[in-house]
Amino acid sequence: MYGLSGASGRHFCLWCLVTQEDSQQPRKQRFSQPRSLQGLSKDHNEFMTTGHGKLSNAKHYNNVINEVIFNIPITQVCVPSLHLDLGIYLRFYNMFENTVDDLDKKINANGQLVKVLDETLQKINVHRQAYHGRSFVGNHVHKCLQDGNIDALTTSVIDKVESISPEFSSEATIICDKFNSLFKLFAKCHVGYSRSDYMDTEEIDELETNIDKLMEFYRHEFPNAKVSPKMHILEDHTVPWIRTWGFWVWFPWRTGRGACTC
Repeated sequence: MYGLSGASGRHFCLWCLVTQEDSQQPRKQRFSQPRSLQGLSKDHNEFMTTGHGKLSNAKHYNNVINEVIFNIPITQVCVPSLHLDLGIYLRFYNMFENTVDDLDKKINANGQLVKVLDETLQKINVHRQAYHGRSFVGNHVHKCLQDGNIDALTTSVIDKVESISPEFSSEATIICDKFNSLFKLFAKCHVGYSRSDYMDTEEIDELETNIDKLMEFYRHEFPNAKVSPKMHILEDHTVPWIRTWGFWVWFPWRTGRGACTC
């Protein structure tokens, strides 16, 4: 709708001109210029003229390759919180599953560790979307981020390792404790913005602190993992939106209605 080439572009963000490289650094250690309708129009004109409309040149024009469809200021575009939940939780879960799979192969468990994760999800009535990259829907993310369910998921791996290869129990515990902390830090952020009522300054400050703690932990404990575009949006643009408008967005599970599965 705003003419950007997509999340894989060098300048991927709708709200600012941060690059993929710079977004890997903590928010307080960098500065990125905010986008505007005027800037988008200028970049598109230059892309079509100087850049000859070639996609290979998009990065030189802040990845603006089409005209803006809606004349709505970017400051009024709400951060897509549901999609942040879906994308960030899937990333974290896949990291956990891949790490567990590596441990499974190391101890020759023949897939038992990954299987116990699937079994635990089923016990808490969470079923991944088989034909959508095994993603989760919004209600399932909300359920998975409950403290008890986080504990159940991580403990299931530790218990399985203790039963089949107890000599690897310490390694399994270290892995699961780290991901338990990651999930719970994200859960605090999720609780902070999954609401539709007015948020006062103290509540917004608490959310900002929780987001900073999550990102600090992620960068420290997973130094080889990238900060995704959705994580950048969470880190840089969630709190400013709420500070500007004083509230967040409607969440389906708050009213008992079904969540978006897109």
